[in-house]
Amino acid sequence: MILAVLALVEELVLEAGLAFNIFMIVLETKPGFMYMATLLVLGIVFSTIAVSLLSASNDTVRQLQTLDRTLTSYTRSASCAQYGVYSLAQNDTYSGDEDIAVGTGTCSVLPVNVHADPNIPLYLDRTVCAYAEDGDSSRMIEVKIDTLSGSVVITSWQEVFTTPAACT
Repeated sequence: MILAVLALVEELVLEAGLAFNIFMIVLETKPGFMYMATLLVLGIVFSTIAVSLLSASNDTVRQLQTLDRTLTSYTRSASCAQYGVYSLAQNDTYSGDEDIAVGTGTCSVLPVNVHADPNIPLYLDRTVCAYAEDGDSSRMIEVKIDTLSGSVVITSWQEVFTTPAACT
């Protein structure tokens, strides 16, 4: 069985070698054929390079569009968070829960979560959450604030990837 397989492989190699030898003879005797074969090979190589570059270019455009949407949604949510903190500093009773126009889109300040510490008079721990989306990209900012006798201190400002309990 192994001998039959080896014989078949040897026959295929000889046929391929013969075909290659005939091709080389044609190339040596017909210079126009050599020129055409060279142009054909170069055309295939350059076409392959062009298709690869176009494909890479399309991927780059899609990645840049995704990055743009991500940055836009982050900027909008940060603007809303800043608006919520500013509103809270101006008015102790600010409750959030509003949509705000930012640029060509909107963002949302979620309801402000208030936690009072009964051991410290006039102390409130508050959380402002802001949410924005652009296309398929969404971002949320959580800002933790301590207020004591009218002064506002930001203790944490961070982007969150799941809705924290304080933001619901």
